[in-house]
Amino acid sequence: APASELPFLGGAVGYLGYELASQFDVHRFRSLDDLQLPDLYLLFVDRFLAHDARDDRLYACALGFAETSDLAADRARRALDALCAPIVAPARAARRARRARPPAAASAFFDAQSYAKAVDATKQQIEAGEVYQACFTQRRERDCPADSWLLYRKLRDLNPAPFASYVELPEVAIVGSSPERFLRVDDERRVESRPIKGTRPRGRDLASDRARRSELERSAKDRAENLMIVDLVRNDLGRVCEIGSVEVPELMAIERYASVYQMVSTVRGTLRRPCDAFDLVRATFPPGSMTGAPKIAAMRILDALEPVRRGIYSGALGYFDLRGGADLCVVIRTILVVDGRAYLHSGGGIVADSNAADEWQESLDKAQLLEAAIDEACANARDTDSCQTTSAFA
Repeated sequence: APASELPFLGGAVGYLGYELASQFDVHRFRSLDDLQLPDLYLLFVDRFLAHDARDDRLYACALGFAETSDLAADRARRALDALCAPIVAPARAARRARRARPPAAASAFFDAQSYAKAVDATKQQIEAGEVYQACFTQRRERDCPADSWLLYRKLRDLNPAPFASYVELPEVAIVGSSPERFLRVDDERRVESRPIKGTRPRGRDLASDRARRSELERSAKDRAENLMIVDLVRNDLGRVCEIGSVEVPELMAIERYASVYQMVSTVRGTLRRPCDAFDLVRATFPPGSMTGAPKIAAMRILDALEPVRRGIYSGALGYFDLRGGADLCVVIRTILVVDGRAYLHSGGGIVADSNAADEWQESLDKAQLLEAAIDEACANARDTDSCQTTSAFA
């Protein structure tokens, strides 16, 4: 297939954890690092299979590196042949079976009362003029003996999302259904970010569903919250984009997902020379929708309120293409599986007129389908030995 048909031809695939920001001289984090996961994990991918689910086409791609172009092409062809051989004569491999156990009840660092205290503490910082907004989050955890690939399939069925992802690493399996693009830059240096701020749960029937959408669309609080983050993203992109190129072609659009409505804006620009995708990340990381504004001040406040590090959550996940492009999502609506235990985060932006009870409910709404996916995967744990997968990014 022509190279232009594939957005990714090889390069680096992985995640950038939230606390990687400390390497950019943004903030030194003090919260507990109990999971001890790397802040940055990138795999160099020189051969891969890509499945186009829409057209049901399978692509094989391999890279070759050598002193001359002829030798590099030869190595690429041989790598491609080796990659395609199992497709022609597939050999099934059984995954390591896991002992099925009943799922344990979820444990949480916050309940409704302690969450409300944290929201009030954030609002005090807003009233003092330290920040305009801060994205406060919580982490819940529970036993998860189910196979992580099975868990991903359950989550994908329950909550289809444009940046659904599965990354299996020795330390952690990342099972994601993120709706939010952090950054994309293509080989023509066009940049796009699509921050999300503003959420409502879906209704139980058509009338209540329409009412929830209308409520979000008309909410002065959510619109103000969204606009603050759009301004932050515009400023971040302005640090590395051509003067006059940063624009907002879509402001506060309402998008529908399986369990929630989201308010989404689109910010675009053109990356100026000689900046590259890594300069773009350095200028914008971590995602402003997960910090608040101003970014550094919000991060300091949140670090003092949240008892454990966010880790992969609130960071970015995706790829850096060898042609200079990149596509990264914000790590939200995501389950981390570590040693048979699932960790899931949720939260929301706090502003001056936030209501603590509403913020607590929003954090539960965002985690609802993650919990449901864990329940279904654990219920089917005995069937996981019939499932087959390999490490993948989807």
